[in-house]
Amino acid sequence: MSIAQKLLVETSEIGITLVPAGEKLKLRAPSPPPPELVEQLREHKADILRLLRGAEVADGDLAGRARQRILDACKFLGLDPAPILRQFNDWRVTADDMREMLHWTDDTVRRHVELLADEIETGMRP
Repeated sequence: MSIAQKLLVETSEIGITLVPAGEKLKLRAPSPPPPELVEQLREHKADILRLLRGAEVADGDLAGRARQRILDACKFLGLDPAPILRQFNDWRVTADDMREMLHWTDDTVRRHVELLADEIETGMRP
C-alpha cells in the first residue's frame, strides 16, 4: 500500500473526508486534524488527488454498469427504460448502493425495476 493510500485510510478512520477541487485537496473534518497529518497530506497531495480522481472514474463506470442492469431488466419485462432510469436517478442511489446492486440476482434487479414502474404509475414510493 502506498503512502497516499495509507493516508486515505487514516483520514477516513478519523472522520476526515478528502475532496479533489481542481489542483487543491479540500478537507472536511469534524475537528482540526493533527498538524503532522496535514503536513503529510500536503507532501503527498498529487498522489492523493490521482487516487481520488481514479475513484471518481471507477464510480462513473459503476453507474454505467448499474444502469445497464436496469436496461436489461426493462428489456426482459417489456418496459420503456427512459422513465425507469429517470425514477432510478430520483432515488439518489449512492456508489455503495450501486456496488451492492451489481451483486444482486437478475430476479432482484427485475423486482426493483417493477417497484420503480409502480412508483411511476402511482406517483408514490412504497
